[in-house]
Amino acid sequence: MDDAGDEWQARWSDGRIGFHRDAVHPMLAGYWPSLGAPGDSDVLVPLCGKSVDMRWLEGRGHSVTGVDRVAAALAGFAAEDPRVPERLRHEGIDGLRLGRITLWRADIFHLPLGNRGRMAFYDRAALVALPAPTRMRYAVILAQLCAPGAVGLLITVHRPGRAGEGPPYLVDEEELERLFGANFRLRALGRGVDAAGAEEFAWRLERKGNRGS
Repeated sequence: MDDAGDEWQARWSDGRIGFHRDAVHPMLAGYWPSLGAPGDSDVLVPLCGKSVDMRWLEGRGHSVTGVDRVAAALAGFAAEDPRVPERLRHEGIDGLRLGRITLWRADIFHLPLGNRGRMAFYDRAALVALPAPTRMRYAVILAQLCAPGAVGLLITVHRPGRAGEGPPYLVDEEELERLFGANFRLRALGRGVDAAGAEEFAWRLERKGNRGS
């Protein structure tokens, strides 16, 4: 991910990971059931860090595939889980498996082709962590990873007075339409305010195209 990946790595190296929550994100708990994601779908979580949201998704019957290039993030998730992780290696990529959660140490832009055809995804910290030049690349790769009919929950953030700063970067509705409109149907679900006073917005995305095509 070039400069974006370097920034993400630096935040972990410096311990600047205040974006992580100790409890499930309320927008995930509130809006995920309404998406209509197949109950047996594997949920892709880009730039997953050590998010506890992955355990929440697993608890709802999903398998989960988390992707992050920072080894410390994945190790942190495993350290906070009581299960003994199974170590994996596939197509040159290292990973861990804990129950129905699989974590890959990888760049989201260079996942093996076998990860395509996903029917669900969850993005709380990926898009807003990327600078503008990288966001279109991300929107394209997400479309490539999702099958027609796939649904996802996207959460964006707006911190008043910091419109040009980040991460997290401000990504407004106009930009979302520009990024995702060609391949996804986009619908606003709701908004809220986090503990730091930032506005958060929840969006439903559905991959265009006919299922089975």
